[in-house]
Amino acid sequence: MNLASDDWLAAIFGQPVFKVTLTDQPQAGPLGEDLKGALSNLVTQPGFYYVLVPTDRVDQVTALTAVGFRVVDVNVTFERRPATESLGLVPKEVVVREVLPADHEAVLSMAYSCFVYSRFHLDPHISPDIANLIKKEWVHNYLRGKRGDRLLVAAVAGQPVGFLCVMSARVAGELTNIIDLIGVDRTHQGRGAGKALINFFVAGSAGRFQKLRAGTQIANIPSMRLYEACGFKVRETAYVLHAHVPGSGAQP
Repeated sequence: MNLASDDWLAAIFGQPVFKVTLTDQPQAGPLGEDLKGALSNLVTQPGFYYVLVPTDRVDQVTALTAVGFRVVDVNVTFERRPATESLGLVPKEVVVREVLPADHEAVLSMAYSCFVYSRFHLDPHISPDIANLIKKEWVHNYLRGKRGDRLLVAAVAGQPVGFLCVMSARVAGELTNIIDLIGVDRTHQGRGAGKALINFFVAGSAGRFQKLRAGTQIANIPSMRLYEACGFKVRETAYVLHAHVPGSGAQP
């Protein structure tokens, strides 16, 4: 078991934030009694705590809820192989390109306002303003060159209507291109901008990456359907649990 400070989130929350990482080893005792005891000793400082648990580890979920954690989300990870074939028709008026300096304000505004299903938005103890600010600052780090590899924009008549943040990593030994974050302006959702971005991402990865990866929340049915329509298959799932220890600054 490990507890690590998340300084980036802490700066946004204005309070300590900690990521809890559990081992994959089975816990001794019924329903992880040893784990409950260890967690009780670990989660003591006031602040916001979060942890991801594979959906087949009910013993870990039971132990975590016994010390104050609550399930707020189920994260779904999708994978597929790169390919150059079309993933379905997209509107001709949607153009995908690299982000331009002139796009920054529109993209940041979109990032602040277009999300409703993230684990932060689904947590009733986190204010909508904080949840929106997390997504805005996430994208801002891409524009500053502090996170990821590239930021793509879907534009209509020259104006950004969607964006896609891309990063790469080795996953299970394979060079993997990852959709780190994708967002579409609320007025353009369901009109092909998201599919155009994913089309561009998949085709542009061919010959350069061995695997593609993306994630979303199980509550986000439109996103799950979009990834499936673009040839992605579910690879893994995980519960996301949050704990707000008294003294934290998270607002209901």
